[in-house]
Amino acid sequence: MNPPAADDISYCVADLEDAVEKKSSALNTCMNICSSCDRIISMAICLSQW
Repeated sequence: MNPPAADDISYCVADLEDAVEKKSSALNTCMNICSSCDRIISMAICLSQW
């Protein structure tokens, strides 16, 4: 059995890992949205030149 302090540290590390994973997922979502916007803008520019 782990001492109480070790359990607290384990819970803290697990919480940090969850937070990093959530931030990483949010960043990936933002990057995907930006990429989609870039493609839409590029298509709009291309179409406006016709």
